[in-house]
Amino acid sequence: MKIALLVPEMNLGGVEQGTFDLAKGFVERGHTVFVLSAGGKMLPSLEKYGVKTVYFPFHKKNIISFFLSLWKLEELIKRENINILHARSRFPAWVGYFASRKINKVHFITSIHGFYKKRFYSQIMGKGERVIAVSNSLKKYAVKYLKVDEKKIRVVYNGINVEEFKNLKKIKHDEFTIGCIGRLTQVKGFQYVLPAVARLKNRIKNLKVIIVGEGRLSGYLKKMKEKFNLDMVYFKKGKAKEYLPYIDLLISPRIEPEDLHEEKIWIERTGVEAQIAGIPVITTAKGIKKGSFIIGEYAIFVSPQDIEGLEKSIFYSYQNYSKLIPLIEKAKNYAIENFSVDKMVDETLKVYEELL
Repeated sequence: MKIALLVPEMNLGGVEQGTFDLAKGFVERGHTVFVLSAGGKMLPSLEKYGVKTVYFPFHKKNIISFFLSLWKLEELIKRENINILHARSRFPAWVGYFASRKINKVHFITSIHGFYKKRFYSQIMGKGERVIAVSNSLKKYAVKYLKVDEKKIRVVYNGINVEEFKNLKKIKHDEFTIGCIGRLTQVKGFQYVLPAVARLKNRIKNLKVIIVGEGRLSGYLKKMKEKFNLDMVYFKKGKAKEYLPYIDLLISPRIEPEDLHEEKIWIERTGVEAQIAGIPVITTAKGIKKGSFIIGEYAIFVSPQDIEGLEKSIFYSYQNYSKLIPLIEKAKNYAIENFSVDKMVDETLKVYEELL
């Protein structure tokens, strides 16, 4: 099978890491893989695994870039006999969609990784012959807002490199350290963590908060730090595995979480990485009373946008950390079983094979 994965760039990020893992996994299973992007730090490593990388100006998002990319993509499909075009972001999805309309032999697939603004530009993510959603809540979103036929949607959870995290050694430290790791955007919900921390700074000795990530919300969060006089909050850049050894409790909130009663609840890539590393996770879910929290089988849940719920769940975790050990072990085993890279690669290939 000849597969082309389309992304704007290949730098740090959940979509980019997922693209890297898929491309590497496909090559290991004997397929020919092209990653089409505007470049990035991950490409040299990908090329070492035998992935072919081709420059496309997907990051510019203008009409000239669109037509240049469309012409270039049509040429690549014909020259290399590409079977699958898998678009993992909106601008490259528009290019891939029109290229697939011109060349019938190639199959067009999209992946939905987040809750887009409800506008015409985002509708393209529902135009794939198959639409892959990385969680059940995103599947429901695709049906409701992107008007995707439910029969076309397949849920394939993001995969985590289990070996990279399951034996991650903890580094001894005196502080009780809370971690928030991910792209710093409003949909993640990190803006509700700092007000909760402000309520706890005099109740938890040696409290420390590490916020790892980049994004539009970064400036706002730094202003919140100053507003609440939170001198124990530190902003960092890098990968989760660099900071997880120092973290005692990970907060992985979302504005649009899944329902508490879903069979599988996806708690974001860094949440699952933390579980595999043996770190308890506080996350959000629908169906929880505001101002309270629920200790689930694999995580602690609060209602989205709930400062009081976060405050109470963080303080409970601090006071009762030893009681969380059974949850930590169960969550680790569950994450390893359900959210591995191998499972993601195999299930994605099954989606491709449906069309071939």
